[in-house]
Order: sequence, then structure tokens, then C-alpha cells
Amino acid sequence: MDMWAAGCILGEMLSLQLLFRGNTIECMLEMVMAVLGPPSEEDLAALHSKSARQEVLKYCSPWAPMNWSRAIPEAPPAVIDLLERLLRFNPKKRYKAKSALAHPMFSALKHETKDVAAMRPFEFSPNSVNCLSEIWAEIRQQATMSPTRPIC
Repeated sequence: MDMWAAGCILGEMLSLQLLFRGNTIECMLEMVMAVLGPPSEEDLAALHSKSARQEVLKYCSPWAPMNWSRAIPEAPPAVIDLLERLLRFNPKKRYKAKSALAHPMFSALKHETKDVAAMRPFEFSPNSVNCLSEIWAEIRQQATMSPTRPIC
């Protein structure tokens, strides 16, 4: 799973705007560096290509990383922490999906996941669901496995 993308989506949901709007790779890289701050030597070493390291260094900003708590003051600290762990330059330092799901932000959901193995997968094949009302019925049936979870 692309955890960088998950972090971007989370950041965009919180800020209600695109995090990295750009038309070129150079513009996007400059924006990423402005948000994350300059990468450490260890982060640069994670890039296997010398030319990639040189390209990143061209667009490094001298600014400190974005202060998410200040940028999105209404966001709870646990959400900010998760966002910072997802938006890390070095993929080796970035949360994996399992770590993200174990994050305290999701602690309220942990008691609901006990019966996940008993749930059957939701299918979108043409033969399994014929219309929107059947999709909603399937969602409601799945939701009964976890009665405390709100239904859309």
C-alpha cells in the first residue's frame, strides 16, 4: 500500500486543499521539500541513484519542516502524529500499513475489529450486485457485524 499517498489524502482532508499542487516533477519536488524540510544524509542515502540525490538537493528548501499543529490547529494531536509518520521523505522511516493501523488514532476502532475474520468480503462483480439498493443492503449487513460503527 502506498502510505505516502495515504498521508497526502489525510493531509488534504484535514487542510481542505491540495498539499502538493504542481504541473511538473520539479515543481512537485520543490513543494515536497518546502513541506518536509531538507532531507537528512540518511534520507538522501535511501535514494539509490546518485542523480536522484543530486536532483533532490537542487530543490531543497532552507526552511524547517511544516508545523502541522500550527497549520491545522483543529486537528487532534494523534492525527497530526499519524500525518507526520506517513509523510516522511525516507520510505524506510515512513509508517507501513500495519503500523498505521496500530496508531493511537485508530484505538477507538480496535474493539470493533475482533470479528473481521468472520466477515465475508464485499464483492463488486456484476453478478454479485445488481443495483444501488443491493449495495446499500450489503453495506448495512456488513455493518451489523459492528453495531457501534455508524452507517453512511
